[in-house]
Amino acid sequence: MTRKIPVMWIVLVGLMSAITLGIFLEEPKMNNSTFVFGSAHEHASISVMIFGKEFDFTQPQFQLQSPFIHLENSDGYVIHRHSKDVTLGYLFETLNFRLDSDCIVFPDRARFCSNEDYTLKFYINGKKVDDLKDYLIFEGDFILISYGAEDKVEIAKQLADLKSRGFPFQLREKNGNPLSQF
Repeated sequence: MTRKIPVMWIVLVGLMSAITLGIFLEEPKMNNSTFVFGSAHEHASISVMIFGKEFDFTQPQFQLQSPFIHLENSDGYVIHRHSKDVTLGYLFETLNFRLDSDCIVFPDRARFCSNEDYTLKFYINGKKVDDLKDYLIFEGDFILISYGAEDKVEIAKQLADLKSRGFPFQLREKNGNPLSQF
């Protein structure tokens, strides 16, 4: 004699399995217990360009997600850093992005990874760098993340547009960042 398993049990076991799998596959978040609010006060301008279109960080889910590093006041491009050890990688984690040297993954799971046709590129103050995840912003930095098949002319335009936007307030003196000459 065969016994039928109620559909509700099958659904329940499937749901529990999916939740468990999601917990184990989730990327670990950076530990923020070592950050000290107020130990720094730096500002940088950022632009994330995907196939030449700028990503909109003015949406509420990207504003003030951490006291240590954030975007605020419905401004989608000025990063505020309030702790001396907090990196750009942490900022992107708080915004539910994943960022490494080859890929940027958006909160909706859209992935943009370097391949034979398109590349993910990073610039700090006009200088190309390999990765931004561990970068600490300095006062007045201009940061560009660009994905696509842009040539040098197109990248130069993206950088010029980023710099021309400036800051909505007066910056303090620049500090000793070796990448600060733009």
